[in-house]
Amino acid sequence: MNETIIPVYGSSYMYAGKCSVGLYLDKTTKTAILMDSGPDERTAEEIDHALSQEGFSIRAIIHTHTHNSSRGGDAYYALRYPEIRIYATPSSLGRGHGFEHGLRNVTITELGENLRQELLDVLRLLNERDEEVQIAGVNFRILPLPGHDPGMVGIMTPDQVLYCGDALFGERILRKQTILLYTHFGAARRSFRKLAAMRPKAYVLYHGGIYRDLSQLINQHLERFNRLVLQTEQQLAEQSVTVEQLVHKLMQNHALEDGIEQYWLVTEIVHACINELLELDRVTVSIHQGTLRIGLREHLTDRSG
Repeated sequence: MNETIIPVYGSSYMYAGKCSVGLYLDKTTKTAILMDSGPDERTAEEIDHALSQEGFSIRAIIHTHTHNSSRGGDAYYALRYPEIRIYATPSSLGRGHGFEHGLRNVTITELGENLRQELLDVLRLLNERDEEVQIAGVNFRILPLPGHDPGMVGIMTPDQVLYCGDALFGERILRKQTILLYTHFGAARRSFRKLAAMRPKAYVLYHGGIYRDLSQLINQHLERFNRLVLQTEQQLAEQSVTVEQLVHKLMQNHALEDGIEQYWLVTEIVHACINELLELDRVTVSIHQGTLRIGLREHLTDRSG
């Protein structure tokens, strides 16, 4: 097998690149099923070439979610394999980074109407519940893992290898990035508990690779969540602020470069912090002259003073 294709367990493999694209290789039928398609066309070509050398053809792609970095190879594979099927949840398809809102809109602007229609023709929707599905003759278990993305799912292979997408990030990402994209901290915590209670042969993180145990990573993520929510609450101690002000402060504090994608990612993180504080009943929201303002509840403001 090509050195870029790393065995995980049994027929479950992983592409050893910047993003850990999952691979299930049926050696009897010489068919391959991908878990996500990589960040770009070049990666898709590399994976396709490596598998073709071993006599495999790609029958399906199962998306954990459809952020840009997870679906960058879809167009390449749709053209290369006309009979391919691409699976994703409805909630994930409705989302993207910045002004790009999911597969339907992205493909029409980036690829043109003809290719957009080809992608829609091969698209199949996954139910957003824990269930087994048969794809290209192989039984997979689909497990909802919202938090990073509302439509995020994990994919368990018949070998009991769990491809987790971006439900968690690996050590390299934690060292490199000071804040992480999660759209709902409460949902993420529930997903972490689900992952911790499972006992697969291995976990594969899209941005992190192979893990046998997630407990340390989970604790590090929870610490990040708690610290970020606390920092947000402290910014509200003196006066109410707008979402825009919170976004500006967060980008400043983490030395993030100006850019549309960065801005929208940070905006989603700020919304997650506000939702967390609302659920804890620690903040109030109000509309003043058409602008949403967030402030601490009065008894908390009095205490902070």
